[in-house]
Amino acid sequence: GINAEYGHSSGYQSIEDSLETSMLSSDLPSKRYDISLLECLTKSEERAIKKARRKIKNKISAQESRRKKKEYIEGLERRVTVFSSVNQDLKSRLSELEEINREMQEKIILLTSKRRTAQQKPVTRLLPPVQCCTVATQTDSAQLRSSEL
Repeated sequence: GINAEYGHSSGYQSIEDSLETSMLSSDLPSKRYDISLLECLTKSEERAIKKARRKIKNKISAQESRRKKKEYIEGLERRVTVFSSVNQDLKSRLSELEEINREMQEKIILLTSKRRTAQQKPVTRLLPPVQCCTVATQTDSAQLRSSEL
């Protein structure tokens, strides 16, 4: 039988299913129907058509949402790949710079200790140059001999 209050009839599901199948086969469900077709539909059939149309719109909307989400996630995955590569390059560069820094710190320590050692040693100053090229005269030689005696 027919239960008009709730829009259920023994043929209710088959009308909705056949309508949904025919609407899915086309690109998008049409919002306009032939007026003569609408006039011969009962209230329950109109509700079935509206429900089927709503289900189709929701299905298409859900598919579009899933497609956009998939594109978004693929974009994020590409960004992760790029950032991971950049991060690895930066880690490598950091290791190089840390090694250079360690070597420079060792040189600073070595040079500082050399400077301290140099500052602690007594400084030998050069004596003023002695004139070694003086010509000894005979009188100087005689004086030297007499002083030796």
